[in-house]
Amino acid sequence: MKMRRLINILPVCAIAVLLLAGASSCKKDDKVYTPPEQANFINNTSGTYFVTGPTIDYVIPVAVTTVADHERTITIAVSSPTGAVEGTQYTLTKKSIKIPAGKVFDSSMVLQGKFDVYKDDARRDTLIFTITGEGVPASSYNNQFVLLMRGPCQDYEVEDLNIMSGDYARTYEDGGSYGPYSSSITNVQTLTATTGTAKINKLYESYSGVTINFDWSNPDDVKVTIPYQQTDKLYAAGQPIWVRSTPGSTNTFSVCTQTLTLHIDIIVRIAATGAVLGALAQDYDITMAR
Repeated sequence: MKMRRLINILPVCAIAVLLLAGASSCKKDDKVYTPPEQANFINNTSGTYFVTGPTIDYVIPVAVTTVADHERTITIAVSSPTGAVEGTQYTLTKKSIKIPAGKVFDSSMVLQGKFDVYKDDARRDTLIFTITGEGVPASSYNNQFVLLMRGPCQDYEVEDLNIMSGDYARTYEDGGSYGPYSSSITNVQTLTATTGTAKINKLYESYSGVTINFDWSNPDDVKVTIPYQQTDKLYAAGQPIWVRSTPGSTNTFSVCTQTLTLHIDIIVRIAATGAVLGALAQDYDITMAR
């Protein structure tokens, strides 16, 4: 697998040099494209803010796509379909952002939820931040940010396991040295009051439909496991590839942050006998995050 990944990331030009012995270089597009000046929420479209204390801040960064030699203004509108009111449920430092000359980023818009309102986790609110286009024009692809504001969260308090369903665009492997890429969780099912199951797709960026089990019966040991199973891929001359959680490893999931930490073994078995031929990976760590 390591060789496959090294080959995949070779620059196109380098591959061409290897394949075309007579070629001296690759042609490049020498045109320079300048993006239009637009304001955005830096590729963030949604988030969750846990109000766990009276001074817990949530920073909402904004940016523009170009550098300028003058100050620019970004105006933000805030709405709440759940009825949250500024000054009652939350405070906000500003809704008009000034980007200094020579800069493209600002992190001075700070939200603070009222701890007395959310401390018992009885109330939850949604805030929608929208770039209005007054000042710097709003980006067409991420001009809105939706935030869930709620009280303290405990991972063993799983109200709806379906929160784990969906894409995990920040999937990393090998201590963060490989990634990010996108994996996903589908087919989420709650089995009992404290257990559930689902499928992981693009595990190890390769295997889909891998069964994964959730268990939050012990508040001190909220865990996830991958039972020993054959994957949907074959190795070399048709030998099946199997995967499992590494025995004795710590594998966790969080409904609060919607993350998973996995340690897996990837094993090749002989099709005819089922005997183990070898391992492609052992105790290999993978983290999945939104």
